[in-house]
Amino acid sequence: PTRIAADDPDRTASLVLSGGQVAPPRRLMRLQNAIIGMLPARLAAPAGMTKPQMLTVLREITEMDLGPDLGRITAPTLVLVGEKDRPNQPAARQLAAGIRGALLQIVPGAGHEWNAAMPEEFARRLTAFLPA
Repeated sequence: PTRIAADDPDRTASLVLSGGQVAPPRRLMRLQNAIIGMLPARLAAPAGMTKPQMLTVLREITEMDLGPDLGRITAPTLVLVGEKDRPNQPAARQLAAGIRGALLQIVPGAGHEWNAAMPEEFARRLTAFLPA
């Protein structure tokens, strides 16, 4: 969604980024790729995706750098990150700083996949942000 919002701002009415990245930590991503590469296929990818597809996606994410493009995003933007999601907090701050007018919310008690762990809180924040 971040790439689309930067490349074609007219197609994006609003943007919510949760646990997003600008340029993922290369070492951490390589470690994640290696671990997933060793896992059995049934554990390596979400439903509907093969292990090779998952590894391809992760390799592409590893090379991503959206930093130079953040200033082109014009949509109202909410950046969310869990208080316990320390690896993604620097990126959340960078996203909020690089996107004009973006609102950063650090969610108390939340980890990386807090939208699944705290769905009511996630929905509350989305509802408060998105236009009616």
